[in-house]
Amino acid sequence: MTGTIVGWINGAIIVQFGIPSLVVTIGTQFLWRGAVLVLTQGGNFSLGFIKQTVFYPALVGKVGGYFPMQMVWLIVITILGWVLLNRHRFGAHIYLIGDKRQKRRIDGHQYQADSCTGIYVDRLVSSFCRCTCQFLCRIFLAQRG
Repeated sequence: MTGTIVGWINGAIIVQFGIPSLVVTIGTQFLWRGAVLVLTQGGNFSLGFIKQTVFYPALVGKVGGYFPMQMVWLIVITILGWVLLNRHRFGAHIYLIGDKRQKRRIDGHQYQADSCTGIYVDRLVSSFCRCTCQFLCRIFLAQRG
């Protein structure tokens, strides 16, 4: 949830101020990492209690005792991403986003909305992946973010 909110904020900064996405991503990464270090006072803590929750087997368990759930999630996210980019109007709009603002205005392309949504979806998937990593390791390291 937090990652998607940060993605929305990053998207708004990129679109409204015209700052390159790499600069915004790295800058906000330092901001949030500093906030985490301040809030946790640089300490690490165990997430051992996660193993008893219903989310643990759903995110990082094993299917049939052998096949890891992360692989299942990878396949599901890959298929959903392919469908979104190749079979949906939003995917066509993402492919049309380029560097030329004047051309986008002439074409009538909704650059701002599509850019924000694309960044939002990217951050949603990356925060989901980070959650599965934290669930698997069962430890929070403040220095890693």
